[in-house]
Amino acid sequence: EKLLEAVEKQPELKFDSIVIDEGQDFSDDWLDLLRFTLKSFDESLFYVFYDDNQRIFSGEKLFLDALPQARFRLSRNLRNTKAIHKSLTPWYAGKKTIAVGPAGEDVKWEICRDDQQVFAKASVIVSSLLKSNQLKPEDIAILSGRAQGDCVLFKKGVLSGCKIISVGETYGGDSIVGDTVRRFKGLEAKCIILVDISYLTEPELIYVALSRPAVLLYVLGAE
Repeated sequence: EKLLEAVEKQPELKFDSIVIDEGQDFSDDWLDLLRFTLKSFDESLFYVFYDDNQRIFSGEKLFLDALPQARFRLSRNLRNTKAIHKSLTPWYAGKKTIAVGPAGEDVKWEICRDDQQVFAKASVIVSSLLKSNQLKPEDIAILSGRAQGDCVLFKKGVLSGCKIISVGETYGGDSIVGDTVRRFKGLEAKCIILVDISYLTEPELIYVALSRPAVLLYVLGAE
């Protein structure tokens, strides 16, 4: 409302064009409000890019359904390897997409009996990747299906000599991201380690979790 008041008082603040990413997470009210900040309904540009498979924050889509649809469909997966793309396909609803990246390594599904074994395996994975110089700490992210404060790994604060930081915190030379799947939506890392996977029950959230890594994916949890 304050935004609308501002552009009404100062029309020069209005925009020639608006481009929205992650549009599936915008409520109808937000989108409608932004539309009124355009200089002209007829001549200004209003583009929304969205993915229904990642709709985890907003269930509304009347505004999006009413928009003219683009003639071009985004059908190529440019982020994930073919192996990772294959793992997330069962959780993807919509027209077929094709992974155009390299074949990549198989997804590692590691069966763990409890949280302590998850912590131990995650430590071994991180240590091995760093000691072999395959990856740097900033290339790795550990994502939990639980709330950040409930994850055993994050409570310890350190993993394989690396400080665990949240999304948005400044990287140090020895820090790796440890955060929730929800908060990491829209982001990516070369290597993702998924923990607390039994708490990932929504198809959209599972799709988000599996699609974050570019190269390596480890899934740690009960069979």
